[in-house]
Amino acid sequence: MTHCSIIKNSLSLEKIFMKAIFSFILICSSAFVFSQTTFNLYSVKARDSEFNKEVEGSMYFDKDFHLAIVDGKKERPYMLRYNAYLDVMEFYEGKELFFVGKDQHKTFDFGSGNKVYILENYVPKGKNESISGYLIQLVKGNVTLYKSQNIAHKLADTRNIGFGQESKPERLEATKEIFYIKVGEANVIELPGSIDKLAQLLNRNKKELSKFMKENSLNMKAEKDIVQLFKFVNQ
Repeated sequence: MTHCSIIKNSLSLEKIFMKAIFSFILICSSAFVFSQTTFNLYSVKARDSEFNKEVEGSMYFDKDFHLAIVDGKKERPYMLRYNAYLDVMEFYEGKELFFVGKDQHKTFDFGSGNKVYILENYVPKGKNESISGYLIQLVKGNVTLYKSQNIAHKLADTRNIGFGQESKPERLEATKEIFYIKVGEANVIELPGSIDKLAQLLNRNKKELSKFMKENSLNMKAEKDIVQLFKFVNQ
């Protein structure tokens, strides 16, 4: 073999080697981009449950994961569930549980017949400060109707009932559902308890609202009746 042939073969091997390295880098880069684009929900690593097995109840109304459209992006739904105690959306990546970060995503639509959760700033009933939390959207429009659906931690207690006492263990239980409204781009506020206050807030004729409620036998404490009223308000 001549000296020129040796040099030529060495150059060929070097080219093959460089091409192999370049291909490897390209594959790795593509894999990284793929992993970022197929699951790009912002998240923080979920903490383990803080309750032992003796605490009754659950942090979930529904423990199952369901497909949800996030921020209206129908081309890429995610398997999610709502943690009603921690007020977070959860998902699995591999075998690890994560929360969806509240700084980037606002709307979670679980499909026809299921709930639509909207992240809003509001003051919960009995509190003095605003929080960023999930509310269930019942009616969408210029006047949007929401309700809260949460779970709270209750310590063991004993109550007097009639001629005896009732003991309840430490538990997780559903809190009372509260209705909220948002007029245009105004702040989310608790639904007024009377037609007088509601009419004043919405700048609507009180007699018009009262007549509609009377004709349809609506009760301001029943969810289906409140939904019907706000569908009328948004016409």
